[in-house]
Amino acid sequence: MNIYEIAERCGVSIATVSRVINGSGPVGKATKEKVLRVIEETGFTPNSFARGLNFNSMRLIGVLCTDFGDPFYSQAIAYLEEQLRSRGFHMLLVCTGYTVEGKKRGLVELVNKNVDAIVLIGTVFKENDNSHIEETARKVPVFMVNSMLDAYNVYSVKCDEERAAEQAVSALLDAGYRKPLYLHSQTWYGNADKIRGYRQALKNAGHSVDEDLIVKVDSSADAVVMLLAERLETDKDAFDAVFTANDVLAAYALKALEHLGVSKPIIGFNNSPLAELVTPELSSVDNMLAAMCHTIADRVVDVLHGKQPPKTTILSGSLIRRATF
Repeated sequence: MNIYEIAERCGVSIATVSRVINGSGPVGKATKEKVLRVIEETGFTPNSFARGLNFNSMRLIGVLCTDFGDPFYSQAIAYLEEQLRSRGFHMLLVCTGYTVEGKKRGLVELVNKNVDAIVLIGTVFKENDNSHIEETARKVPVFMVNSMLDAYNVYSVKCDEERAAEQAVSALLDAGYRKPLYLHSQTWYGNADKIRGYRQALKNAGHSVDEDLIVKVDSSADAVVMLLAERLETDKDAFDAVFTANDVLAAYALKALEHLGVSKPIIGFNNSPLAELVTPELSSVDNMLAAMCHTIADRVVDVLHGKQPPKTTILSGSLIRRATF
């Protein structure tokens, strides 16, 4: 039993339980009696409470990601480490891989390490069945970077990637392009948001949506080169611009078009360092990753101090124009 379960069982905030235990603020008589009764029934002690809320702990935050090698995740890890360290926390990082079983094992591992909170990076952690996350959140608070789950003790900070994708595609349409190709390599929830944004931009402009222009492709240079070559060989006007789910695919598309001797506008997503490392530099949608990680770190501090920050925070992305558009 911990502070979060006590609060849930009593139907009150963590801050209220804190005030009852520490006698640090006003609490109604009936509420105080309820909290004290549950504490007595469960055998809950102030020492276990102090572990999370009073910071008599290792000040350790567990962070889960699926793939260290992905630029989005590696950048998020760097931002989180910096932000948490500046607030006096240590970070314990676990790479889970993409399977549900791996993600579940990662959660169990971090809980067993007695972390004070857990941060999940990306929409890849959201499944059709999220009971394993909800179960974990009954033990320690869970924070989600660029994903959202409406559950007890889960706090989310997310970019509105649907709207950001819609704005990026609208910019292409406003510039006179009519057949933007959308490339993605995964089927996670975040990609579904981008596809909705892509479709909405076309509908807003009065264009029909050609589902053949929404293409899943392996995230490799060879796969993208082969795909674009086949499309253009069949019809040199098969597409007139490229929009991708991430900057890696955008870089592959840039390489592919150069190999084919074709020039078309390209917009990536995430505005990762890769966008400025390639030549020409990639235009990309900034999904505000640095701001998301900063906000998550603030939320961690707030919750562990017994405050009740917003359960969900939505940030707006923006198109960063460079040489490719």
